[in-house]
Amino acid sequence: MKCDEALPSCKNCIRRKIECPGYVKPLKWSGKHEKIRAKPTSETVQAPEVTAASSQDHGVVDSAVGLLSAVLDNAREDGSSVHGLARVDSAGTNEPNVYEPQDDILKFEVNSGYNHLPSFPFERLDGPTAAWMLEDEQDPSVVPGLDDIIEDMTAEDMFVPEANLPLTTWSTSFADDNDEPAEQLISRYFQAACRIMSCFDSPSNPYRTDIPQASTMFPHLYHCMMSMTAAHMANFSGEMAMANLNHQTKAVNTLQEEMAKLAVHDSPITGTSAARYRILLGTIMLGMTSAWHDPSAYTLSHLQGARHLFKTWSAELGLVNEHGHAVILDREQSFIVGSMAYWEALASFLTDQPLDVLDYLEPCCSTPMEQNIYPNSWTGVSSPIFIRLAQVGILMRQKRVLQKVAFIKRGHAAEDPSILEDARTLHTKIMDCHLPPKEAMEETGDPNTPLSHLCDVAKVYRFIALLELYQAFPALLIELGTGSTSQRRASFGWGREGLVFDLATSALNILSELPKTSNVFTVLAIAYISAGSAIQPPLVGRKPGSSDASADNGLTAELDSVRQSKAVVRWWRDHVREQIIHIHKQLGFASIQRGAKLVQEVWNRSDIQSDMSANEQMPTAIHWMDVMIDQRLETLYG
Repeated sequence: MKCDEALPSCKNCIRRKIECPGYVKPLKWSGKHEKIRAKPTSETVQAPEVTAASSQDHGVVDSAVGLLSAVLDNAREDGSSVHGLARVDSAGTNEPNVYEPQDDILKFEVNSGYNHLPSFPFERLDGPTAAWMLEDEQDPSVVPGLDDIIEDMTAEDMFVPEANLPLTTWSTSFADDNDEPAEQLISRYFQAACRIMSCFDSPSNPYRTDIPQASTMFPHLYHCMMSMTAAHMANFSGEMAMANLNHQTKAVNTLQEEMAKLAVHDSPITGTSAARYRILLGTIMLGMTSAWHDPSAYTLSHLQGARHLFKTWSAELGLVNEHGHAVILDREQSFIVGSMAYWEALASFLTDQPLDVLDYLEPCCSTPMEQNIYPNSWTGVSSPIFIRLAQVGILMRQKRVLQKVAFIKRGHAAEDPSILEDARTLHTKIMDCHLPPKEAMEETGDPNTPLSHLCDVAKVYRFIALLELYQAFPALLIELGTGSTSQRRASFGWGREGLVFDLATSALNILSELPKTSNVFTVLAIAYISAGSAIQPPLVGRKPGSSDASADNGLTAELDSVRQSKAVVRWWRDHVREQIIHIHKQLGFASIQRGAKLVQEVWNRSDIQSDMSANEQMPTAIHWMDVMIDQRLETLYG
């Protein structure tokens, strides 16, 4: 175990949650394999120690709530057109420099309105592991992997796009002298957390406006805000882990108190739907950020409670008509629907569950013609796509369970007819998913993330849903079309692999057009994991030139050989590697490190498989879900 030199405690030991032994004697580390890093121009200041609040610190909470209320009031009194918008300027805070980007790492450019990426030596981050992917002079043992690069990042590497909006300035005069941790968390919330919780950042972002406003009146929302902010800061400072646990515990307790108040009412009364909405909102905030600091600590128990709350809340408001279709939703209702759809999509890859568990969201897949499409913090402009993706994830896990059962009973895996029928029905629904009319969609109000970026996200996740469905159920490809061309392609084995590769590169190509300043990268982790993992070399027995190059399929075989050539695979992997690094810079989550490790492991295994000699039984492509389960890398990748 390598500790940080000459320190009694180090980041490696903190990350492993062990007491640092330090050095017994001075050692000199070899710099042979060190990665180049920019040096900060100024010394960083250690974060102040955060201690747990007292058991009944209502005074501290009231002070912090008053502080937050004052900031929001100041924003409302501002003469700008931004209503209820508050952002924190770190210049006037006591927040330590350890959380702020150093000047030579991220430089603010006034004209462009965003921060530049640090100068990363991407030419040294290639990380291929198979001999066929390496240049002649490369040694596979010394090439760094994607997960190694991600793990070495610190808070100084954070990429923070600037919104260029007329925002209020933070003033420490509002803070109580004894409430420095709360002041620090509120400051960080407006700087980073509220931006991370949305794929666009403007006055239309509820996490920047509506939710902070409500948190001044409802303690459970306040503690949810502080918990998620402390969880984010804990990725860079171990001292914040205690603050995270403190606010998380209070958030759960206050949520239980709010639910107990609702339980005394046997029937819905005036105001209960609003109270249930706030409880549901707090549950979503708490559940979706459970893996921000510790990826292994994610929990789906919050999701089960949120489902029950959503059903009751939806029934009270009559969001589904007698025909089983959703009625016209307002902005708040659309926000909750999209949040649940995105949460379900993330959770579907992590746990085995029946397909009908998502029936409560099925009415929301049919949008009324008169419905205004409000930009959603999680799903952009197409919540139905994420509902379909969640259904795909459930079927993927179901198939793996059924294959294991069949193998135990009969000694070989077999396709279950019922699940194939479910996949066929779902495929039809995905093909019928289309973007709503542009005139029905509302602009984001974010100059860095226009409406077109959200449309691109919808297209990408539609490709991802199809990609995963075809990998899990290759029989669907036979039904895609008829004719000799389809039959010829399927006959020499390039049907599924070729289409999957095309879908993956098409999704990546769309994403490559997005500027680094766009905020949609906050919801693209699953897309890059899925599409990036599909960038694999040809399977054993199906390498270029191995197919029958007859007069009929000769051109097709040549095109297929180019599709997954060494140069193409290497280029796309470099692109995915760079984008995952950028996502980690934008988010700073520990779960993104786990995603990077997952993608790298898929590449490693697929490269090894490609180097193996051909045998009679053709192997299948390496799938990221199998690697995730095998390596126990499950977490909420978002």
